[in-house]
Amino acid sequence: MFTEEIEELKERLKIKKNELKRVERRFIQLQNKIETVEIKIEKLKELTDIENLNIEKSDKKIKKCKAIEIVNREKNKKFKSRDIIFSNKNKTTGEWWLEPTPKKFEKTLNLLLNDRKLNKLYLFEIPKEKYFFPNEIFKYRKDKDLYSIKIDGNDINEFRDELGSGMCFREYLKDIIDY
Repeated sequence: MFTEEIEELKERLKIKKNELKRVERRFIQLQNKIETVEIKIEKLKELTDIENLNIEKSDKKIKKCKAIEIVNREKNKKFKSRDIIFSNKNKTTGEWWLEPTPKKFEKTLNLLLNDRKLNKLYLFEIPKEKYFFPNEIFKYRKDKDLYSIKIDGNDINEFRDELGSGMCFREYLKDIIDY
C-alpha cells in the first residue's frame, strides 16, 4: 500500500516538476520581452530628449539636420533638408548669413535661424508671391549664382535683410522654437 502511494506521489512530483519547468520557461520568455520593451523605451527617450540632441555645448551651434529635427518634432512638421535654408547666428558679428540658390525662389522660401544665445530657432515661411523678381529684393552674386541675405541678429523685431532692399521678414515668422 505504501508502495502505491509512493509511486503516486512520485508521479505527481514529476508532473509538478514539468509544470514548474514550463512556468520557468514562460518566465524567462516574459523577462526577455520586458528587456526588449525597456530597451525600446530607452531608445524612444533618447530620440525625444531635445535637450541632448547632439548640440555642441561650447557655443550652442547646431547642425541643420538637428535644427530641422527639432522643428519637425516640436511643431509637427515634415521638413527635409532641401526644404529649408538654415543659418546659425554668427558668434562674433551676431548676424545670420543665408545664401539661397535661384531655384529656392520657385516655391515657398523657408528660413530657419538659430539664435545661439537665446537657444531659439526662428522659422519663416515666405510665399513665393512675395518675391516674383528676387533680383529686385535680394543681393545677387553672379560669381556664385546665389543670393546673399544678411539679417541683423540684434534686431529680432524686424529680421531685416541688410544687403538687398531691406526686406523685413517679421511678418513671415511662423514659429519660435525653444530648445
